[in-house]
Amino acid sequence: ITEQATPAAQDLRKAIGSVQQAANNLDTVIADAKPGLNNLTKSTLPEANRLVHDLRDLTGSLQGFSDRLDQGGVGGGKAGDAFAFTVFFYRCSDQRESFRQVPL
Repeated sequence: ITEQATPAAQDLRKAIGSVQQAANNLDTVIADAKPGLNNLTKSTLPEANRLVHDLRDLTGSLQGFSDRLDQGGVGGGKAGDAFAFTVFFYRCSDQRESFRQVPL
């Protein structure tokens, strides 16, 4: 029995060593990926949510502009009634800097 158990024990030790090496490699991969995952969850996703919100605002603004055109044009209201269109300005970092009303 001892003669048969010795090769099996050696194979088991090799298998355990391989599993340990794989676990170490996985730890390294996770450590390397952690900064990117943190950036994704703390920066990229919130910025994407803000962008979606801004796009919804812009869509509403464009819908209002389109409705106004359908009702007689931009200047088709009462005298002195100026239609203003909201324009978003973005910095290089894609963060909303300010709103400005631009008369058309």
